[in-house]
Amino acid sequence: MAPGTQDDYPVENVVISTGDYIFARSLQQGQFRSVWEQLAAQGTEVTQKLSLNFKTLESGVEWIIATLNMHPCDNTGKVEPGGRGHTALLSGTFLGGQTCLVKALVGMDAERGCVARISARAKSGDVCQAVVNALM
Repeated sequence: MAPGTQDDYPVENVVISTGDYIFARSLQQGQFRSVWEQLAAQGTEVTQKLSLNFKTLESGVEWIIATLNMHPCDNTGKVEPGGRGHTALLSGTFLGGQTCLVKALVGMDAERGCVARISARAKSGDVCQAVVNALM
């Protein structure tokens, strides 16, 4: 190639989200609660209330799990039919090897539709804030 010449290559747009920095990590059945309590003592927590633009509880829960790219613990990934609320317990490892847990309380409100209260716990407040902000 002659000096000063340039080759052009088409590149597709790439979207990187917070979930791309999280590795879904499963915990043994029943272990979520003990790790959650450990992070309460040794880490930090960030909680945020959200209104989600979904018509069903199932859609809201599925979106949260997919967006965060976290593993549903203790069989909380599926919503019971006919329920008005659901708690999803999620586990993952954030970039750098830091464990992060999320407790997502999702419900249907007659006036506001699908709503959620998301609590994230990790040793770093920055990790918690990044995880919660991914859903905003």
